[in-house]
Amino acid sequence: MMARKKKEPRPDVVPFEIPDRIEMNYRYSYGGISPFFRAIKEEAKLLGSRCARCKKTYLPPRINCSQCYRPTKWVPLGNEGTVITCTTVYYATSRFFSKTPFVCAYIRVDGADTLLLQNIILDEVTQARPGIRVRALFRPERKGEMADFYFVPV
Repeated sequence: MMARKKKEPRPDVVPFEIPDRIEMNYRYSYGGISPFFRAIKEEAKLLGSRCARCKKTYLPPRINCSQCYRPTKWVPLGNEGTVITCTTVYYATSRFFSKTPFVCAYIRVDGADTLLLQNIILDEVTQARPGIRVRALFRPERKGEMADFYFVPV
């Protein structure tokens, strides 16, 4: 049996294509953790979520406890915490490249049992170390996103 010869498309029936780009506006839903982002945007404060059964407090918040799977309830937290570990970022995406180097840290906010990953603004990045106390500062113009706040040394 002879192999079929590949049929070449006729140029007059092939769709003409050019490179293009699509811009899209959409709304992203935070779903069950909406109160956390709403509190950041509208009240400049941090909310955690606490399990009614085992009392574990989450920040970042969770809708259900990861230990006992019970629904959690919203609780206000303070704006201070302790750096548990940190690293200095020298390369970042285009949105943050102008801010390099900066420090990114896991912070245990007072009243929370879990760690929040967030940036620390320091005069000198070599000042960053585990154990330092930090305080959340909220930007004057907030959009309801994690970049609306950062930490500074107390």
